[in-house]
Amino acid sequence: MVGLVSKSILLLGLVLAFTFTRPVVVDQSALSPTPFPFEEITIPYLRQRNYQSQFSDLQFTYKGSNYTAYLASFDSDGFKINGLLTKPDSDRPENGWPAIIFIHGYIPPSTYSTLDNYYDYVDYLAENGFIVFKIDLRGHASSEGEASGAYY
Repeated sequence: MVGLVSKSILLLGLVLAFTFTRPVVVDQSALSPTPFPFEEITIPYLRQRNYQSQFSDLQFTYKGSNYTAYLASFDSDGFKINGLLTKPDSDRPENGWPAIIFIHGYIPPSTYSTLDNYYDYVDYLAENGFIVFKIDLRGHASSEGEASGAYY
């Protein structure tokens, strides 16, 4: 009887070992890719996209001490995005002026103003010879689209 029990346990062990060590075959066509939240705002995703847009006609807004400010807009994924563009009044250097794209931080869209918010920063940079384009993010001021929140 003991020999029969030992053989049964050994046989059960072999069956279990075979069951758990044989390869599992998965039908790959039945699988869907794992979702990647916020992939559309990752650097690799953005680098593979094609971007094409142009500034609209510049609309004179005001004159600074040594620069001129314009309202400008461009197309971004079908939305008209506006902003303030400053340009030095001096002759264009051989290699062009240095440029800064100024993207505002989180400001509630209902209180954001193209000409008021960050005026001192833009003025300082423009007075020091930079072209500055301060973009009104989607849903801010008169930029089209919906403001998407403060966290991304």
